[in-house]
Amino acid sequence: MPQVGTAGFRVDIGVKHPAQAGRYALGVECDGWMYHSSKVARDRDRLRQEVLERLGWRIYRIWGTAWYRNRREQEERLRTAIADAIHADAQVTVPIRRARPVEPEPEQFEPVALDEAPSWTVAYRVAIPMLATRGLPAMHLPEAQWQLRQLIEHVVTVEGPVLDTLVLRRAREAWGVGRAGRRIRDAFETAVRTLARNGRITVDRQGFLARDGGEIQAVRIPGGDPEARRGAEEIPLAEMQLAVANLVADAKRVRRDELTFEVARLFGWNRRGSDIAAALDRAVDGLLRNGAVVADDEYLVSATTP
Repeated sequence: MPQVGTAGFRVDIGVKHPAQAGRYALGVECDGWMYHSSKVARDRDRLRQEVLERLGWRIYRIWGTAWYRNRREQEERLRTAIADAIHADAQVTVPIRRARPVEPEPEQFEPVALDEAPSWTVAYRVAIPMLATRGLPAMHLPEAQWQLRQLIEHVVTVEGPVLDTLVLRRAREAWGVGRAGRRIRDAFETAVRTLARNGRITVDRQGFLARDGGEIQAVRIPGGDPEARRGAEEIPLAEMQLAVANLVADAKRVRRDELTFEVARLFGWNRRGSDIAAALDRAVDGLLRNGAVVADDEYLVSATTP
């Protein structure tokens, strides 16, 4: 039964005791997506749990990230906690009034490695092209085309599929150029066309450069490397769709706003602006069209979920 209790001291879910009418065997508290990023929320809920325990409740906490990331394991832990509570000797729902405050019992949840990346992700590799600066021609000159093509191919091999503007940034940084003017952009586009014409790279309609077709095998995330962080427009649609599909599959059922938060966290974004929302909508709409994800009221459900 949801929201059991009085006034401000309620539990999210009260599990009724099967053998004792009117009693609850366990109170389940569900910590939301933003719980671990707010010290105020953690302190408030810890004090609230102490009050509930003094009123006789046995509390079990579910961490939202752990639930969505590993649903089956978390469900099994919850079943075990309910079974243990039902067979406990103490009548946990009878209010217990104490004359003096007592030390709270140890928290009844296990820490989860929230920063641990899902198994279907890999660290994004950043290309670090090296150029011999001595005698290096200016980047826009025709005699620089050979070095420019070599550099582009190296970046695409390491980071592909990779957006052309990101490759250009890597190239000018390796050249020691602060910004790309019209002549440099023209030279870059010429080098890209030559590589594509010779079959060295492929270029799709969105401007992503790749080798060997650019098949997305895993979702690439930045981890702790700020250089590996990409904007929403720098992530191929297929990679964004793979991230969305895997997150929905892990969660079994998830709202769009929750999905947006998790995608942002995964790719290292501190905000969820219109560009991220638009990219996510494109990914979700494509998955809905091809049947990989199904809409169930306000929830998204994986097509493979029973």
